Amino acid sequence: DGLSFGKRDAFDVVDELGRLLINASAVTPGGVVVFFPSFKYADDVYQRWVRTGAVGQLAKHKAVFEAEKGAFSYSHWFPYDPVGVVHAGP
Repeated sequence: DGLSFGKRDAFDVVDELGRLLINASAVTPGGVVVFFPSFKYADDVYQRWVRTGAVGQLAKHKAVFEAEKGAFSYSHWFPYDPVGVVHAGP
């Protein structure tokens, strides 16, 4: 129920999601990708994590990138197609 639509903006839920991501990133080799249901929600969560220091803690484990609305390119962020073939270029 914690990540239900009605509670997803609650600071305790967003903060716990940040802690989960930080902990998972600390033990996960390679990169980690996080998807959000909308760019607005992603921006709201990111701004909260900036204010609480979660982005800084996350950056100790992984490079942090924020996709810009309208600039998302699947092949840019994911050089592998669904069957695992590496694309030679953009």
